[in-house]
Amino acid sequence: MHRALRLLLLTALWLGSASVAHAQTTVWSENFNNGCASDCVASTYGGWSIIDNYGGTTGSAPNNWFVSCAEEGIAPPGCGNSCIGDASLHISSNPGAGGDMGADFNETGVANATFRLAVSPTISTVGHTNLKLEFDFIAFGSAACSDDRANLFLSTDNGATWPVGFHSCLTSVCCGACNGYSQGQWTRHTVALPASFDNNPNVRVGFHWRNNGDGSGTTPSVAIDDIRIVAAPTDDPDGDGILNATDNCPNDWNLSQINNDGDALGDVCDPDDDNDGVIDDSDNCRFVANPDQTNSDTDWEGDLCDWDDDNDAFADASDNCPIVWNPDQANNDGDAVGDLCDPDDDNDAVADGADNCPMLSNADQANLDNDALGDLCDADDDNDSFDDVSDNCPVVNNPDQVNNDNDALGDMCDPDDDNDGLVDGNDNC
Repeated sequence: MHRALRLLLLTALWLGSASVAHAQTTVWSENFNNGCASDCVASTYGGWSIIDNYGGTTGSAPNNWFVSCAEEGIAPPGCGNSCIGDASLHISSNPGAGGDMGADFNETGVANATFRLAVSPTISTVGHTNLKLEFDFIAFGSAACSDDRANLFLSTDNGATWPVGFHSCLTSVCCGACNGYSQGQWTRHTVALPASFDNNPNVRVGFHWRNNGDGSGTTPSVAIDDIRIVAAPTDDPDGDGILNATDNCPNDWNLSQINNDGDALGDVCDPDDDNDGVIDDSDNCRFVANPDQTNSDTDWEGDLCDWDDDNDAFADASDNCPIVWNPDQANNDGDAVGDLCDPDDDNDAVADGADNCPMLSNADQANLDNDALGDLCDADDDNDSFDDVSDNCPVVNNPDQVNNDNDALGDMCDPDDDNDGLVDGNDNC
């Protein structure tokens, strides 16, 4: 019993030491959870500061950096939400135009121009190497960081300089179309820090917002949450507990090792998660292979992964025209195909394009007056300008409607025009 117990303890100690050997160490972190509900300017929070007019001239009514839950911190890939309690660092409208409204910014004129850098307190990494920075964020402004944009800045000299080589633009996607009203999708950003950040007592992290006030940007702006600088062991640089030899993303934390397309790269670091030759950033079905990128309704999802390909609020599985917008689901002949996409709406084996009564079954295509409409759907079968219902000779052209004996039939189609019991062919009067 004693021998078995000793072996059990030794095994536990070995496993414990192995897990410690591959665990990453948190050097510094900030989750902003001590922020307020709204209107708390970032420069009043926990040693953070704001540098104004950085990279341009700020206008008279600029946007500002706040630390509050007006923009809720959400675990990726969740969508932005209203204030629940998890504060974030974010750019929002200036107080004179609504105050702290979450990741929402004014950009309609020069007065709203904003060039502001939010700067962390000084961070010491002394005693730590093999560092990486990670945080959750949403960021839009202008597509592809072309105009209004958020940037990550890094400094190794306590903020005296912010080298361009340490800048990176932050851009995520919107939850739905970016139309000025939508929320952003929270995204995890991870970057390996250069060796100059190792054992450094003067590291600072900055987040810069540029808005030139030309009116071209789109909400959301930018929000940051759950920042960490961590040190990882050399055989597990991303600190996810999976050694490089078996890690499908050795430089990106991905404990789940999810790999949608089954190639050598996990989803977190794979630029093409469905292996269809279209990189994820521009792929309208990131996890479903669709090299042709067909997108019938031109929304943000391709047909192969879009539950409603024509955007008519009817799911494809129950839509009688899945790639043709038809919210009324009209179906004249009651078959499986709706009228807007049915080549034969009356199911008479004559295609609508050649059918003289496309909504009435008339396989014989009878058309007495040879106009565009077949007899079954033609209101005036003899084309004499009198509708059939009031025409005393509906299939004989008689625009004068002459009717000698005033019966139901006009003279042109009445076999006995004087109604004397003798058919006209035998009647001498």
